[in-house]
Amino acid sequence: MVQEADHDDPDELRAQAAAVRSWLRRRARVRFGSVVFLRAGGIPAIRCDRTRRALVKNLFAARATSPVYEELDVDVRRRYRAAPTRERRRDVRIAG
Repeated sequence: MVQEADHDDPDELRAQAAAVRSWLRRRARVRFGSVVFLRAGGIPAIRCDRTRRALVKNLFAARATSPVYEELDVDVRRRYRAAPTRERRRDVRIAG
């Protein structure tokens, strides 16, 4: 899950990440292992939710975001935060 944050206090963001996970677990009965907070304004203003989610996913994959705080599960960390390679960078395309 990616969310904008208007502050950068690590303790407060850690507590918010735990609250988000807890709420999603109760509400949707799903387990979210990764929570990422970006600076306010870090997510492009796009009206279509599907397009916005796809864009944010591509930006995250391309390391084109500036997280204020992130907690990533092992699989997400391995896939998106491993040492960058030329192969991975060529595969990611961001529409302008």
